Amino acid sequence: MRRFLTLTVGTVLAMASSASAQAVRASQFIALESSRMVEGRTLEFYLTHRADGLLGEEGANLNNLFGFDTLVWVGYGLVWGVRDFWSLGAYRAVANKNFEVWTRFGWTPTEGLVRTHLAVRGSINFSTDRDFNRRVDAKVRPALQVIAGADLGRIGLTVVPSFVANPAPFPTDEDHTLAVGVGVALQVTEKLSLVGEVTPIVSGFRVRDDRGRSHMSWGLGVQKEVGGHVFTVLITNQVWSTLDRYLPGMTTSKPRLGFNLIRRFAL
Repeated sequence: MRRFLTLTVGTVLAMASSASAQAVRASQFIALESSRMVEGRTLEFYLTHRADGLLGEEGANLNNLFGFDTLVWVGYGLVWGVRDFWSLGAYRAVANKNFEVWTRFGWTPTEGLVRTHLAVRGSINFSTDRDFNRRVDAKVRPALQVIAGADLGRIGLTVVPSFVANPAPFPTDEDHTLAVGVGVALQVTEKLSLVGEVTPIVSGFRVRDDRGRSHMSWGLGVQKEVGGHVFTVLITNQVWSTLDRYLPGMTTSKPRLGFNLIRRFAL
């Protein structure tokens, strides 16, 4: 038993000493915010791409690249690292012309073997689609997130309590969604990490399927940093990336393919 404990502690210490500062390579795992801040005087352009077709469904095969040749859900945005502790961002989803504009403040309370991170992110979600706005009660949907993370060597864990007001895309008495997202990253090499996230809903509005069942958003991916790019190949059940549409979940738990692409520019 003593030998096992010695080997375990030695392995953890070796992983900690050989790893970079954070296991997650980007400011998002899949759609959930990570504890990694955009560096000061840096501009990030990012693109999200989700296949509409679900893996395992009839028609999703090699002939159409497992859904990539069918209808896709696309979004793009910019994040400006004003300072190391402060960033501003804007994102647009093509569907419903959905926008999210946000600001985020973050800091690192402790350093050492275990490095902790804490951030607060406030955003406003809205759509410029007139047909969509006719169907909803609230044209503006504010949101707030607290992002708490810790890194122990090659392993990073982040917990993200999140609140969004008036998220339903149709009239309803449920005027909010409260969820707690959890993201995990495992650094495989200096530039490569495995990431995963789940966002269980605590209360409020949630998206439901035809049988009345709700399905929390989830995702798994591989993040690779190449030069000024971070590329994430992923599977997820979710097509949305704006917080007001992502947080209430999805009509299915089945996976679909997708990717995120980030390009960083030094200012």
